[in-house]
Amino acid sequence: MEIGTIGLLDILAAKSGCMYLSDLAKTGTNMIMPHHLHEINAQEFSLREWEDVVSYLTGQSQSFTAPEQAKQYLVGCILNQFAENHEKR
Repeated sequence: MEIGTIGLLDILAAKSGCMYLSDLAKTGTNMIMPHHLHEINAQEFSLREWEDVVSYLTGQSQSFTAPEQAKQYLVGCILNQFAENHEKR
């Protein structure tokens, strides 16, 4: 990420209504809606940044071959979290 640019985590936090990145970390993927990710062009961020975001939000260190693959993995994590939360109701 270049100096002066907004990072992927910052964008996701803003889209999720989190004032601080730590708020996003506390909730993990619970606060992020799938459409938030669909609005983001995966290629606008490096593979390393996507891997860092996946690790930060899921607590799992993953390796991917392309930014789009990491994005789709994160979408899957979000959808799984929604399903788990829905089953608990």
